[in-house]
Amino acid sequence: MTQKNNLAYFYGLPNFGAKARFVFDKFSSLDKNSVFVSNEEEDLDAFESALKTWSEGKILTEVYLSDDKGMLMHALYKILKSSAPLAITSTYQNLNIPLPGKKDFLSKLKNIKQTEVLKRGDLIDYLHSCGYKREEFTENPGEFAVRGSVVDVFIHGQKLPARLYFAGNIVETISSFDVDTQNTKEYKNEITVIPLHFEELPSNIKNWAGEAAFIFDNPASDFDATEYDNAVIISPIPHGENYALNANIKFNANMDLATKEINSLSLQGYDIAVFCLNRGEEDRLKELFNNHGILNKVSFKIADITQGYYSVKDKKAYITSSEILDRNYHTSSLLKNFEIEGAKRVRFKDLVEGDYIVHQTHGIGRYRGLETLDKDTAPTDALVIEYRKGSKLFVPVQDFGKVQKYIGVKGKTPPLSHLGGVAWKEVKRRVKEAAQKDAEEILKMEALRSAANAKPLTGDAQLEAEFADSFPYIQTPDQSQAISEILDDLTRQKTMDRVLVGDVGFGKTEVAMRAVMRTALSSKQVLVLVPTTILAAQHYKTFVKRMASFPVSVEMLSRFQTKAEQKIIVEKIRKGTVDIVVGTHRLLSKDISFANLGLVIIDEEHRFGVKQKEKIKAKTAGVHTLMLSATPIPRTLNQSLSSLRNLSLIETPPQGRMPVKTIVTPWNNDLAANAVRQEIGRGGQVYFVYNRVQSMESRLELLKRLVPEARICMAHGQMNETALEKTLWAFYNHEYDILLASTIIESGLDISNANTLIIESAQDFGLAQLYQLRGRIGRGDRKAYCYLFHPDWLFQKPKDNIERENNFEDLKAFLTKKKEADPTETAKKRLSALMEFSELGSGFKLALRDMEIRGAGELLGTRQHGFANEVGLSLYCDMVAAEVKKLKGEPVEKKYRATVNVPVAAYIPPEYLPDDNERLRYYKELLNSGELEQKKTLNKLIDLAGPLPEEVKTLSKVILISNKAGELNIRHIEATKDFVEFYFAKNFKMPEGAIGELIVKYGNNLKFIPSAKGDGFRINLTRGGANYFNEIENTLNFFNLKIK
Repeated sequence: MTQKNNLAYFYGLPNFGAKARFVFDKFSSLDKNSVFVSNEEEDLDAFESALKTWSEGKILTEVYLSDDKGMLMHALYKILKSSAPLAITSTYQNLNIPLPGKKDFLSKLKNIKQTEVLKRGDLIDYLHSCGYKREEFTENPGEFAVRGSVVDVFIHGQKLPARLYFAGNIVETISSFDVDTQNTKEYKNEITVIPLHFEELPSNIKNWAGEAAFIFDNPASDFDATEYDNAVIISPIPHGENYALNANIKFNANMDLATKEINSLSLQGYDIAVFCLNRGEEDRLKELFNNHGILNKVSFKIADITQGYYSVKDKKAYITSSEILDRNYHTSSLLKNFEIEGAKRVRFKDLVEGDYIVHQTHGIGRYRGLETLDKDTAPTDALVIEYRKGSKLFVPVQDFGKVQKYIGVKGKTPPLSHLGGVAWKEVKRRVKEAAQKDAEEILKMEALRSAANAKPLTGDAQLEAEFADSFPYIQTPDQSQAISEILDDLTRQKTMDRVLVGDVGFGKTEVAMRAVMRTALSSKQVLVLVPTTILAAQHYKTFVKRMASFPVSVEMLSRFQTKAEQKIIVEKIRKGTVDIVVGTHRLLSKDISFANLGLVIIDEEHRFGVKQKEKIKAKTAGVHTLMLSATPIPRTLNQSLSSLRNLSLIETPPQGRMPVKTIVTPWNNDLAANAVRQEIGRGGQVYFVYNRVQSMESRLELLKRLVPEARICMAHGQMNETALEKTLWAFYNHEYDILLASTIIESGLDISNANTLIIESAQDFGLAQLYQLRGRIGRGDRKAYCYLFHPDWLFQKPKDNIERENNFEDLKAFLTKKKEADPTETAKKRLSALMEFSELGSGFKLALRDMEIRGAGELLGTRQHGFANEVGLSLYCDMVAAEVKKLKGEPVEKKYRATVNVPVAAYIPPEYLPDDNERLRYYKELLNSGELEQKKTLNKLIDLAGPLPEEVKTLSKVILISNKAGELNIRHIEATKDFVEFYFAKNFKMPEGAIGELIVKYGNNLKFIPSAKGDGFRINLTRGGANYFNEIENTLNFFNLKIK
């Protein structure tokens, strides 16, 4: 060991697998904490995974000093509570983060036990004081929510949030619950709330870690390690003691090379272990090793490690499946922690005040919220719609089913209807004719597909299972569902025509690859068609790496290949010697002829031109077709679309994606230059978004002055298509370091090496745009940085630190473009919203629901865009679906529901469920469910907000009565404490003998009432104070028996 100024230097540690081995060998027996410091977060990820493998759990890992406050406080909690030695990890950047004192931290920790006495108000005050943020729903760590007798809190470090039920001032039960469904998962005896906010931060990691060993990996020349007692420095060059661990050779997914190396190591007497990430990779590699005659020369283990080494001294070699197959996956616990912190769930707000909505009878209006009517007598909720000239319609709960959110095909805003006018009827008549044409087109396409009589694709069950098992990430339930639907389609005798919808990065490609593998293993060819050359290259790279160890061949065809290269691939396609071809519209050329085409995958079809779409139709006739779309579809529209197209939806984000670090700050030359240098220094690339094409040249000159060493190219929409594609292709191939571009990079660019995004004048962009732009980075396994710059004169700090509970007012500045008297004021509002939502999580929820549903019309396949816009896409889809049924000769079901008026409160009180949108959702669920489903919905409500108030129990009764009466053709029931009235639909036929039996039963208490809308009768409740609910039930049962 070489000592210098109390420092020990080591080299001969080529990667993080080797460095983790060194730390384990040197420090695990010392019974004290170790702190490993490196330059990048992803490096720490690889280190942690390897350390966990070598130590076999003897050292506790996952204690990372993050710049995220919640993760940092959770790390301190672990240090405080652990009795075993810990491996603490940090970047140099985070090493000197100020920390709270241990005593202060300990005093603010709060342990809450079931049945303990605790005032709900005291808990809410405590959570506020500790830095927790109050939200409508608890979806991310560091948030809490209050509803009814419930408090939800999401504590950092926990996989699920906790729910506390209060009975008065007693914590009755504690449970964890699922973020997406909000349903209870399991009950707990206690929880510990970790504080997130401290007034003073006097401490540091040296104080917290105790007598720890500090190991510094490749520190910068100006880093002073002498501040740390007995520190160790790992040097990349020979300096100090040689630990003599060697990196494995580069295998490049070449099995012949792997065979040669393993044979060589075996002859030299090495003990060889192969680490695989999962069982699927192990099974596949064992098969390949057996085929190459080397299976008996190695042992296999499953471990989360991607970098191995060999030691000449110990005669041991550790090789990983990632090295053999040339893959670079990061799936460690550190990344999973990042995922929990960073995955922002999408809770679509079905309706927000001001949205356009469509009432089936009265037309298009604007939603003005929920309003409680008859507050003093029999409170009930009504949905308020505003029409032209300010006319308002109050829609009672029982008619909510007649209202849908308006979605235009191209995001256009519609004109408002006149309430009570006849124009809406004329609109619906015209639109119905268009819907009939679309229905005929759909049936024609369906008939063509049925006539094609496809041969079922059976594949190879064993190889497909190995391929599925070798997926290195946790498959989301949505992915599993989509895979099941697609593979089921491929086994039928009818050609598949399915759309796979999922947001950027939600795992559509993996789902598509399962279909590709099934097709290729059924001896059929696959064509993967994408709109841009860069996307083709990206898909090609992904397919080649993912399928490296399987007996399928992948090629790419694009116009950036030489004529000779193209000719060879075209010949392979014709002869059938290539299984999978990825490419642009070049694949639609006349010279392309497939030997045995079985599946066509089209990515982002709406980005192809009209002529190209016609060619695609010709190419896909009689062939299985899968379209991939990144267009987000609200659930309401999904229900309507799915009746016309086979849709598979992926709505859950996958695990293992690092969140993007977002910095909102005034423009600063030095900061911008440093951001660029930091990215280039780690071998990455930078997007610089500047949306003023006229002055882009001057911005290029500024960048050249700020970062003279950087290679810079420009891209904007006014360039011709060929020049633009060549520029982007050159950037993709790392011929440039910075891409100075307009918002043209918003979609279709997938460059995993570009992980810094700089946006100038961020206040001029909408949240939806910022979300799309930010989606360009963080696509690989590296931490990504997004800098949102604004002019310093606009910089506005909030006047006080009081946290507002409703931030949506500020966000309106993003989501609407109003003509403001003072544009500067608008920019300030946008800026303050930007600062408040710097992680874009909350903004993401709002932005997504307001994004232009650009692909929705194309998904339907309609050419009747104008007509669809007149009534909104949801209603239009429903009309087309009805016409399809008519043409098929199937009955079009119309669910009839009676209106029921009772003299007591029947609604969901706002104090029980404060969020209007959630109340709306539960109203819809209750209205659309039978008795059994209704019980499940009510149980969900109890789970969400505590015991049901009487008003909700009454509402449940009223809805069941309404459904039952509707089935019997009763249109209206009116109840008071003195009588009950029943009115029939016009087409109601009175059952034989029913009138006589009613007269016998009720005598003078029965009175018949004539009505132009349909006759009825009244029953006086004078018989001993009869209960009107009982009377209604008895009467409905009577008619049910008579009619049946």
